[in-house]
Amino acid sequence: MEHQFAFLIHPFDRRDITRKLPALAALPDPTLDRLLRHLPPLLVDRIDGVTGAQGVKTSGWLVGTPLTSQQLLELPWPVVYRKLLAAGKKAVRLGAKVLGLGAFTAVAGDAGVSLARRLPIAVTTGNSYTVAIALKAADVGARWMGWDPDRAGWVVMGATGAWGGCRWRSLPPGVGRCSPMCGTIARRASFWSIFANGVWKAELSWIMMCAASYPGRRW
Repeated sequence: MEHQFAFLIHPFDRRDITRKLPALAALPDPTLDRLLRHLPPLLVDRIDGVTGAQGVKTSGWLVGTPLTSQQLLELPWPVVYRKLLAAGKKAVRLGAKVLGLGAFTAVAGDAGVSLARRLPIAVTTGNSYTVAIALKAADVGARWMGWDPDRAGWVVMGATGAWGGCRWRSLPPGVGRCSPMCGTIARRASFWSIFANGVWKAELSWIMMCAASYPGRRW
């Protein structure tokens, strides 16, 4: 099949690892962390039977890199890069034509730039798709609650990050423009307000989009 893909995933924490590999459950955290640095990428699952709106069929694979969220963000970049590159090469061997970077593999290091240079296939973080779905969901949700998205205030939490920055740039033209100077940005049709601490009180409806995440906690 011509249109084949691979999607790179990773365990959130040791609970995800021991569900997939129960034999590792008895290992203490420091030992498990060291072991994960040396495990090869894993073929987690295959996805078949996907048909697009235009009738194009595709299939693909879920490829797992055995590093937790915290490791992806805190280990030295050369270590993380070698693990991601190994997973990318596995995707190439499987026959994938495009590699999607999932979860924290999309934000570790240089967000896939180095991988794209080394791999002979396309590499994407999926941020544009995530942002489009989030904006559409916020618009639909606001209208369902009886709000007018064009007149409501929009708040983007985490606006200085990869997803948040893309989200505030993608807001409808009618809600104005501003530059991210802190983690939270509020915008409205006739004005904009930037704030870092406290809550700005106003007599209007607010549409809040959260693009912040923390690798050590389940929200």
